[in-house]
Amino acid sequence: MSLATKPLEQVTPADIAALTGSAPDQLRIAVLSGWSAPEATIAAASLANSGGGFIVVGATVDASARVTALPGGGIAEGGLAAVAASLGPDGHHLLRSKSFDVDGKSVVLVAVDESAAPPLLAGDDGAIFRRTASGAVRVRTREELDDLVAKDRVLRERAEHAIEGMVGRVVYGHFAFMTIALVAVPRLSTAEPYHWAAANRQTLIEGSAGFARRWDLADSHIHIGAGEIEIARPEEATGFVRIARNGCVAVGQRLPRPPQERFVSPAEFSQQLAELGEMASMIYRATRPGVVVPSLLLEGVRDLRLPIDGQGGLTAPVGKDLQHVFLPERFIDSSEEAAALVRDLQVAAGEAFTADLVHGTAEPYSGPLKSDGPTPKTWHGITKRTERRLSGARGHGSAR
Repeated sequence: MSLATKPLEQVTPADIAALTGSAPDQLRIAVLSGWSAPEATIAAASLANSGGGFIVVGATVDASARVTALPGGGIAEGGLAAVAASLGPDGHHLLRSKSFDVDGKSVVLVAVDESAAPPLLAGDDGAIFRRTASGAVRVRTREELDDLVAKDRVLRERAEHAIEGMVGRVVYGHFAFMTIALVAVPRLSTAEPYHWAAANRQTLIEGSAGFARRWDLADSHIHIGAGEIEIARPEEATGFVRIARNGCVAVGQRLPRPPQERFVSPAEFSQQLAELGEMASMIYRATRPGVVVPSLLLEGVRDLRLPIDGQGGLTAPVGKDLQHVFLPERFIDSSEEAAALVRDLQVAAGEAFTADLVHGTAEPYSGPLKSDGPTPKTWHGITKRTERRLSGARGHGSAR
């Protein structure tokens, strides 16, 4: 496996030493003889806009781009952070570095992840660079710029289609059950979450202690298929995790609708949502797939209310039975990003249940419980027979 196709964690000093006398693929590898912030910024921006790659700091090349020597070189203090900042708010998520000792010389390798939202601008002048077989080139035509913008749009559409496909598999479609799930997918399609989960069955259960403990999930509940890994109990009421080969992850719970349409307290619901977010975050933090598009699915929740502890009141009834809300895109590669995902999840669910689920609190509702008018209550799991009866009750068609 060549250096250009290896993840940073698998690169060895021997891989760096093997560069001597070779001509690295300039589509994926940029070479700097020493640290230069302007050159590093251009190299990083061009790689991020064109599929990602590496910057080798401490190597010399000749006119034919062949590496002649590895004299070594370091990165100035704060230099990498400055380059990341020049790439925009996502820059610090895209750059990582590692130093290698090669024959007593320190050679630094900077890994540049592909940007899922191109184009990235290099520096303060707004220049845009992309990568070609001859290295970094500046984007100068409208056609080149349109290609980068179109890539951003296509990646977002692909992510939304992948999420919709997973939602179709997660939705239960029974009026007596409800589903609450976090469904997410990386903008850049990757099988890494699937492969990681298949190789780390024990971590998958033990690393999500809260979620696994709540639903008493064990290794025996893990089912590995050719296209998807599923963790779920055989009963209808269960917590579940689904990890597809395209990187899509669904973490949720399916349970019977509660008696008198009273769900759990705001504090308990907030904790349940936190467990969903922590489970998904564990998978994505282990695999670093880049920008992740998350969403919240609420199914079978119409008229549900949250009892407020100590007050004897209830929140307002939920208006819609089926809700699917896209959340802010995030790099889920740190504990801070994982906490932000949980907060986004709690805010979105709180809007549906009219509660502050970030803090696990709510105000009692004293307004009307039913909407005015003769329209019967319906849900998306309605049967054809009931649909015909309702049509007849409204005077539209036959009641047969």
